Amino acid sequence: MIKIVVDSTAGIEKDFVIKNDITVVPLKILFSDEEYYEGFPGEYDSFYEKIESSKEFPKTSLPSPESFTKVFSKLTENGDEVICVTISLTLSGTYNSAKVAAQEFSDKVSVIDSDGCCQTIFFLIEEMLEMIKQGKTKAEIVNEILALRDKTSMQFVPASLDYLKHGGRISLLTSTIGTILKIKPVLLFKGGNLTNNRKVIGMNKAVNELVNLISDNAKKIYVCCIGKSPFFETLKEKVKEKCSQISVRFGEISPVMGTHVGPGTLGIASILK
Repeated sequence: MIKIVVDSTAGIEKDFVIKNDITVVPLKILFSDEEYYEGFPGEYDSFYEKIESSKEFPKTSLPSPESFTKVFSKLTENGDEVICVTISLTLSGTYNSAKVAAQEFSDKVSVIDSDGCCQTIFFLIEEMLEMIKQGKTKAEIVNEILALRDKTSMQFVPASLDYLKHGGRISLLTSTIGTILKIKPVLLFKGGNLTNNRKVIGMNKAVNELVNLISDNAKKIYVCCIGKSPFFETLKEKVKEKCSQISVRFGEISPVMGTHVGPGTLGIASILK
């Protein structure tokens, strides 16, 4: 059989993981001299509440090659093959850790850089599960997933520019001007690259812009939030209205991504037909 491994930044719900026998390798967050494993959606609230009440910026820690080796060993000892999908290499070294570990297992383990983040990875996992049911080989699945990566993307709007500034994604000048003028960048993460897709004034306009940018060719949509946002319900309703004919789900963005973008961020992940 083919087994799936994914890192915790994908934000896949625990019930889905158990039902589909998926193994999740967690990333860690270091905050106020404490260490947290990411966990699953539904378990993030206390962490985000702590971030919002603190002036500190948490740090993140990727899994070691040894942590992947342990997982791969357990899954392959009975003759199973493994496909591991990770967060984009441009955001984390998690892919490198998994790739180093996979070298010990010859052709039994394949590691894929998703070129994506958050629920865009989840979309790839769903496609993989369907291919496994169809009886496709590991090599066939890997090739098809590599081609599908270009069909996934994440659009998001940060509530604050402080976290992006702290992480070096934007300059101090840009952050200051944006804060004073209430400018909200609509950011696009696609193909491993972060770009500024639009700029609007205020969060209400940002919500409308996120909805307007949804492609007519979208196959599935995932509306996401980091922590809590007073604009999340509005975004959900607008997306449901626009995308009534396709699959729309709602969820949380994991703490590792939240640490770099900040609480209150709204996002829309999509995969095209």
